Amino acid sequence: MATYLIDYENIYKNGSSKIPELTADDCVIIFCAKGTKISVGDCGFLHHSPIKLQLKVMDNKKKVKNYLDFQLASCLGSLVERGEENFYIISNDNSYGAVIDYWKLNRASVNIERIGVEHVKAAAAKLPTSSAPKRDDAIKKKIRALVKDEKLAANQYADVYNLFLNEKETQGFYIGLVREFKQKQGSSLYKLLKNAFEEYKKYGTESERS
Repeated sequence: MATYLIDYENIYKNGSSKIPELTADDCVIIFCAKGTKISVGDCGFLHHSPIKLQLKVMDNKKKVKNYLDFQLASCLGSLVERGEENFYIISNDNSYGAVIDYWKLNRASVNIERIGVEHVKAAAAKLPTSSAPKRDDAIKKKIRALVKDEKLAANQYADVYNLFLNEKETQGFYIGLVREFKQKQGSSLYKLLKNAFEEYKKYGTESERS
C-alpha cells in the first residue's frame, strides 16, 4: 500500500492526472485551498484505478505562506504515527526534502519520496506504446504484483515496464535492471521477474507474430 499526498496548489491538475498504475490498496489525498475548482474530471487516474481518495480542503483565510505545505507535512506525520510507511509527495516544491530528511533520521522504516510533475511526465513518456493495450495492462498488473515488496516509486515502475516489454533477451533484461536499480536491487528484481519475462518473450512474441 502507498499513500500519495498531492500538493494541488503547487502542481494543479498536471501532476495528479499523470500518476501511473495505482492499485486498490493505494490512497490518494489531495490538498487544496477553499474555493479551488477541482473535479473528478481533473484527475484522470480516478477513471482507471479503484483507489481510496480523500480531498483535504483547507480554509486559507490568513494567506499564510506555505499554508498547505504545513498541512500536508502534518498529515503525513499523523499517518506515520498510525503505522503507515510508504508515501509519495506529488509536488515540485523541493522544500519537502526537509520532511523526508526528518523521517529518514527518526524512522528508518518509513519510505517517503517526492515526485515532481516533470518526473511524473517523464515516467509516463517512458511507458511503451502497444497495439494490444489490454494485454499490456495485464502484464503491468502482473509485474506490480510480483515486485510489490520492493516498494518502488511510480517512475521506477515505469522503468521496469519499459525494460520488461522492450528487452529481447534475459541477459539484456538483467543488465538493464542492474543499470537502473544498482546491483543489489536490480538482481532482486530480476529474480522476481525472470520466469515471467521468459514466459512473455516465448508466448507473447509468438502471438504477436501470428
